[in-house]
Amino acid sequence: MQLMSDEELEEMFEEYEVFLKSLSFPIQEQIISQPVDLKVYIDSQTSIYAKTSNDKRKELLASYIDYSKQIETSNQIMQRKRYIVFSVPVKQQTNKAFEIAKKTAFTNENHIINGLLSLKLLARPLNNLQLLRLLHVLFDYETAQLSPIQSDTIKEIITGGTEV
Repeated sequence: MQLMSDEELEEMFEEYEVFLKSLSFPIQEQIISQPVDLKVYIDSQTSIYAKTSNDKRKELLASYIDYSKQIETSNQIMQRKRYIVFSVPVKQQTNKAFEIAKKTAFTNENHIINGLLSLKLLARPLNNLQLLRLLHVLFDYETAQLSPIQSDTIKEIITGGTEV
């Protein structure tokens, strides 16, 4: 957006306003700062390091890998992601009511995605792992930064206990 002219910015905001007015359900937009996950990049550099025979290049790659790991675990680098949140109530506790709510949620999701795509903005729903990572960031930023969740399978946290 910083490279857009005033006319382009005004046009984009007008189109976004039209999109917002097209919604027949309430939404909430959140901008959340999150740590950058450089694991894939660091792994690729480590793979190159393992295949390198030149000692000087290995030394340089090793220091670059260490530097990348330090950046990843520091507060120096983060990304801001935008999320659009909406809810669909389940009117009764029946399978039919649940299916209706699910269908409404998918319809609303498609409306949002298509509306944002028409503005040339990338939009996609979160998968389970992405949602867990987002919740991890919201509730424990430091641990999420140092040790992000790697699987969408969560072990049971509470075991045992008695019912009162």
